[in-house]
Amino acid sequence: MASNAHNKACQLFATWAHNTHPTIRKKWFLNNNETIGAKRGSLLKSQGLTAGVPDYTFLLGGVCSFVEVKVGKDRVSDKQKAFIEQNKDFKTHVVHGKDVEETVELLKALFVRLLEVNTYALHDPSESLFGNGSRAC
Repeated sequence: MASNAHNKACQLFATWAHNTHPTIRKKWFLNNNETIGAKRGSLLKSQGLTAGVPDYTFLLGGVCSFVEVKVGKDRVSDKQKAFIEQNKDFKTHVVHGKDVEETVELLKALFVRLLEVNTYALHDPSESLFGNGSRAC
């Protein structure tokens, strides 16, 4: 289950990204599957959410990347490791800051870097600017 610090970092980053990059609002998604109670968890599961999916999906320049957010003592779970292993064709980043502020700054830096790298047109749709570990969506 995500911590309050994790949720706060995701909220602050999402607000920043939404406000500073309005033209790409439909190119990134928060997959945070925080559940509150059995009823809400059951509803999310029925809608297709599964444990282990990284917090963010970015679809930039034809490249799909995942981002898992960790704050403080948070660690990547076994289900998250399994998801990353099963989806090796896509680049997955783990952003881990010591506190909310550092985590948000790391998320911003990664987001800007992904924008820089993936705004160039790919010559071959199967080619990725990330090299091995990523492919075009």
